[in-house]
Amino acid sequence: IFISAMLVQGSPQFAYQTLKKAAADDNLISTKLVLRGGETQDRFSLFVQKGIEFERAGDPSHASEAYKEALSEAIVPMNQLAWFYLRQGKLDDALPLARLAVNLSPKNAAVLDTLAEILFKHGEKNEAEQWMRKAASLDPRYRDKLAKME
Repeated sequence: IFISAMLVQGSPQFAYQTLKKAAADDNLISTKLVLRGGETQDRFSLFVQKGIEFERAGDPSHASEAYKEALSEAIVPMNQLAWFYLRQGKLDDALPLARLAVNLSPKNAAVLDTLAEILFKHGEKNEAEQWMRKAASLDPRYRDKLAKME
């Protein structure tokens, strides 16, 4: 997540501060997997470990896919936190999280909607409309919101 945040934001310090702030604001709950031996491991860590193993085995294609799977575990909480910040009026906290979620899941209409709503409230109406148009093209439930932005 940290690396993705750095890529989207361009500033390692800003990305670190954003993720640290997000972690401090909520009690994060992780999904656990029970492995055959009875031990538990969260899905994020499992996919990261698989990525490392593929990387060590010289299989960059599978390593990349495993890392992408690990990051996909963060999309929903990231989007929810961005929406939570939006409702609290913390637009500067919400925006980087929403942009990162869209970067990780560009075909998820709910994630696109969150970014569009934040941008709209932030005064960036043209960009908001573009993202809402994409959300509406993926899911017709967002057409009414698009019409209100136009």
